[in-house]
Amino acid sequence: MDSYLAVRFAVPVRRPDGRCPPAVAVRAVNLAVYFLRLGRDSVTPDARAQYEDDVRWLTEVVAGRAALGIEDCPSESVGAPRVRSETCPRLFGRREPL
Repeated sequence: MDSYLAVRFAVPVRRPDGRCPPAVAVRAVNLAVYFLRLGRDSVTPDARAQYEDDVRWLTEVVAGRAALGIEDCPSESVGAPRVRSETCPRLFGRREPL
């Protein structure tokens, strides 16, 4: 879901109160159940149709034809988490003895 929603929203998507929008939570559960069934080779036609509906809904949200009930916020917004990396000085190397 994040790969779809990240086009238009900062992921993970949250309402102002910090909770996940209900529409997203329902679809996340539907998709998780579908992929669990897929791993057990027990996908029914109804489950496949539900999966396709959920993916279609995600594309509608990204296109702006369906709403999540939260403001659009690009993933590169101010305050978005950044990657930070720190290293320690090398202890061993080609020139230092073991």
